[in-house]
Amino acid sequence: MQQIRKECFAISLGERDKFCAGIAAPVFSSGNILIGALSLSGPKERFSPKAVARMKGPLLAAARELTEALEGTYAIPEPFTDGFCCIS
Repeated sequence: MQQIRKECFAISLGERDKFCAGIAAPVFSSGNILIGALSLSGPKERFSPKAVARMKGPLLAAARELTEALEGTYAIPEPFTDGFCCIS
């Protein structure tokens, strides 16, 4: 969980099923309590580095929007860039 809190992003490439992949971003409520995640999943071959880079921004934007609607705080600045913290 700490890695996800730090990066606001998780990726799985065939870890549970060798043919499946997915990316996810956490969603927080007030008090910055982790309450869930938004994810995209599908066949592993659709998750090339270029495809993941293309999906990451919109996924993080949606997670931020949902977090803010739930009165949580998403401290990652826009545009979303690797290396920023999600929760301050």
